[in-house]
Amino acid sequence: MSSTNNTSLVPILDRTNYRQWAVAMKALIQSTGMWAYPMGKVEREHFPDDDAKFQALSATRKAEILASINEFKKNDSMVLGQITLRLSTMIQQNHQHCHTSASLWNTLLATYGKSTTSTVFKDFKDCLNSHITTNADPQIYFDKVFSAYACMKAADVAVPPQLQAMIALAPLPQKWEMLISVVTGDNPLEDLILSDVRTAVIMQFQADSVHYGSKQHNANKISMVKRKHGNPNWHNQQGSGQQQQGSDGQAK
Repeated sequence: MSSTNNTSLVPILDRTNYRQWAVAMKALIQSTGMWAYPMGKVEREHFPDDDAKFQALSATRKAEILASINEFKKNDSMVLGQITLRLSTMIQQNHQHCHTSASLWNTLLATYGKSTTSTVFKDFKDCLNSHITTNADPQIYFDKVFSAYACMKAADVAVPPQLQAMIALAPLPQKWEMLISVVTGDNPLEDLILSDVRTAVIMQFQADSVHYGSKQHNANKISMVKRKHGNPNWHNQQGSGQQQQGSDGQAK
């Protein structure tokens, strides 16, 4: 397995952030091509326990089994190390008994992967405290709240879709408040969903970006024209040239 310098992209697991940690940790291990190890899908070979069966193995077969065992130990220990490095000190100490990446991964899932009152409240608070701004890509906001609502639904605390949409509309910046009437006017209450808000906001953001880019381009063109026709050095040089020609004519 090739080494990677992306381990720092994975947050430290601290009991409260399992979902975020698991997504990032899985992506890291997948990028190394070793995701099958923590999933327990790589079978580890063993020598026969029965001495007679062991002796019956050919030397070539014994070498093959030994090479397979060593390969498993090397790859699995590297994955185990990657996971362990992104655990808090306390969690590391509590799970020293896990000697394979699969056993550690499954133990962490069973211990910290369950939804609790505090994790559900954190998701709900994130939805309430997140806001859309006119100078940032709104897709970042919607990715965050869609993920939070999905986690709450998985914990059997589903937020009604109409309420999800209204929570997103309520703190819209003043510049985009007209979108409230657009979204609510075009959709009956029973059909109102968060995706409707996302579509309207992203279209408005893109339109504003194009408009701002066009204005900026025109302003740059005007500035360039002013610099060209208002360059005092150019006029001075032209005047000096005319005076020089006049002096030469008088001298003649």
